[in-house]
Amino acid sequence: MLHAEIEKKEPWNSKNVPYCFHNKLYVRLWYLTKRLNRLFPMKRAFVILTLSMALITQQTNAQKIYHTNGGEIIFSGANVNFNGVDVNTNIRFTLFFHVQHFFNLDLTDNLGLFTGFGIRNVGLIMEDHFQNLGYVDVGTDHPDYNKSTKIKHRSYSLGFPLAAKIGSFSKNFFVYAGGEYEWMFHYKQKKFIDGEKYKMKGWT
Repeated sequence: MLHAEIEKKEPWNSKNVPYCFHNKLYVRLWYLTKRLNRLFPMKRAFVILTLSMALITQQTNAQKIYHTNGGEIIFSGANVNFNGVDVNTNIRFTLFFHVQHFFNLDLTDNLGLFTGFGIRNVGLIMEDHFQNLGYVDVGTDHPDYNKSTKIKHRSYSLGFPLAAKIGSFSKNFFVYAGGEYEWMFHYKQKKFIDGEKYKMKGWT
């Protein structure tokens, strides 16, 4: 169940959440956060494998096991199209809150594995006329029709990576490849209509 905290009389229902056409799929942007929370069997297996890897690293030879931390600087954007209209989007820059912790297992000096977890702040910014931002049933008689509107979408995700790495670890030179499952656990939207601000947010 998604619980929402609403400000400025912004009711949490489908009419206030835009439909957008992105990569040929209509998606309710806020509902995407909730749906990504559902673990299908393959994704569940991936998370279990990742957590198992983390436990194994605690029980293996300590000389081959070590922990590392990291962070990210993220520039994000999107190509958004609604009813054949390209919606203007802005590049979104985030530095906070991005935290990563990794468990590294070096099998040899040239081959290793790592897993762990991380938190990311991801989203997109759309700015256009109100009727172009994905809202349904918006005619010329709508009170916000043709008004300058900006919507900021933000989700926090918890990621579980699993990857293999090859190179020369003693020389701190290596490359890696793998995958990561991300669970979107919190969504927030800020909407500005002719400068007036509305907010909604909720946990999944």
